[in-house]
Amino acid sequence: MFTGMTPEELLDEKWKDLMDETKKPWEKEKAEERVRAFNKWLLEEYVIEIGRRKGEKGASPRSALMWCTAVVDFFSRHNLPLTIKLGKEFKGATRGVVRWSLLNVADYTPQNKPSFGN
Repeated sequence: MFTGMTPEELLDEKWKDLMDETKKPWEKEKAEERVRAFNKWLLEEYVIEIGRRKGEKGASPRSALMWCTAVVDFFSRHNLPLTIKLGKEFKGATRGVVRWSLLNVADYTPQNKPSFGN
């Protein structure tokens, strides 16, 4: 796992970041910075495990965008939307992501936490 955190810990971190009254609104982007770092890690450090590029470093921009979209969608489905523009910030890929591939990540609901998604 990229951060070493569980999904529930990520949600709690975002919630605490939003509720921190000592920060200005534009400083409450810890989760967004994690997504940007995750995208950079996927493009530069991730080692491909299957397929014709097996063993090579760096996912394709489209694959990286798909995984980052899944993370952003996960937060949105738990009523904690991220202020990140995937299409503008992650150049070199289109946002045409297949929705069914994201459902396993986005449908995670931690115990005792309400899910506000469909």
